[in-house]
Amino acid sequence: RQLKLPGIINPDVMDILAFTANHNVLRKPAGQAIISYAWDHVARYYYLTYVFYQMVIIGNLVVEVASPSTTFWGSRVRWSLLAVLAHLELFYEFWEMCGFLCYLQHGRQRYLTNIENLYDWASIAMLMVLVYITMDAHGLQDMPVMLSLLILFRWIQLTWSCRAFGLVGEKILPIMQASFSAHIKGILVVTFCILLGFLHGAMALELGNDLPQHYAVVLGSLKLLLLGDGDGIDVTLGLGNAEEGNPITFLFLFAAMVVFCVCVLNLFIAVHGEAYDSAQEKAFTTFLQERAGICLHCLLRPSWPPRCCQYWRVQHRISVYICLQIFVLAAWALLLREESINVLAPTALLGASAMLGDAILVQRPWNKTSGDKYYLWMCYKESFDTAAQNAERDAGQYAALQAAVHGDQFNVQTAWRAVPDSEPEGPGNGEPPSRP
Repeated sequence: RQLKLPGIINPDVMDILAFTANHNVLRKPAGQAIISYAWDHVARYYYLTYVFYQMVIIGNLVVEVASPSTTFWGSRVRWSLLAVLAHLELFYEFWEMCGFLCYLQHGRQRYLTNIENLYDWASIAMLMVLVYITMDAHGLQDMPVMLSLLILFRWIQLTWSCRAFGLVGEKILPIMQASFSAHIKGILVVTFCILLGFLHGAMALELGNDLPQHYAVVLGSLKLLLLGDGDGIDVTLGLGNAEEGNPITFLFLFAAMVVFCVCVLNLFIAVHGEAYDSAQEKAFTTFLQERAGICLHCLLRPSWPPRCCQYWRVQHRISVYICLQIFVLAAWALLLREESINVLAPTALLGASAMLGDAILVQRPWNKTSGDKYYLWMCYKESFDTAAQNAERDAGQYAALQAAVHGDQFNVQTAWRAVPDSEPEGPGNGEPPSRP
């Protein structure tokens, strides 16, 4: 089969593929071909540089914690790098938000209700605050609380960034989706409320002490309820100045262990495991959706060349990008060594170079002024499409067969229990006859 699709690589189509609830579209050759082409020719190299930027930020933060620089040049390098990357992220996130709000049909709701976007804004805001506070020769180590939050946010962000790579993407996505799935909302509320109930009860029992130690009680109770730590048992038995325990504290400890540790926690693990299994079944199509979302972001961002100067196209964009960055990095390092030059000058140079290089990486393979005249050619065997349809049908038949088997088992057990005791038993030692 051959299929020619004119102007199909555009933000509207990517928006549909990235947010569709019908995953069967992503199993079709057409959907996979559109995402594959956009990823290979538009988004791949830019996304690699994005992940590299994340690693540079984390590496900078690691150096600040492990061995902060005390030299003049080292401090300027650290601040300049963080300033460039922070402003790049702010510019791209703002541009992406404008694209969703002003260009896409349902972009406003999708952007504002996406937790990932809110997380990105929080991470960017913390980095920007640190950059501007440390502009006047202040070290990041002077703000340990914000530095700690930023490090935690950035490591989680780096983990989530790996979702687009084939080796780990289909493994990361089910874990993340199971943790934020709607299936665990009920058990999460039950777990949280019962945990708070036992913590509140422990603090109330501690009021029998002349000098209540509420912080120690809460810490010990958390050790008992969440970790099963032995110190938590001692703290619970000693509530209310009962050093070796009393019947009240013993009953409280017994109820906490049975209700929360045995029942609630195990139910939470079971529900979370079920949510993971459900997400694992759709791991491949979810992986394609994430790639479609990344391609959408790239299509909404500024790219080279400008519409008015299409003849400025770059023929070898990767080579040009590497040469540009090497030249600018050398000039940036030399400028930072000169104390007479304000640090903002080399920082602006590096930022402009990075922005231009990123625009070159997302250069379209087609002329942007006449994109609807270009065709995406797909050539594939007809058996490929047939095999995909058969796989979907077989999966549905297998699920129906499993339900039928469980129903048959229930009917057999019910019918066997309904047989009077006076009637002869089935073969064997009184067990129901086995199904063929």
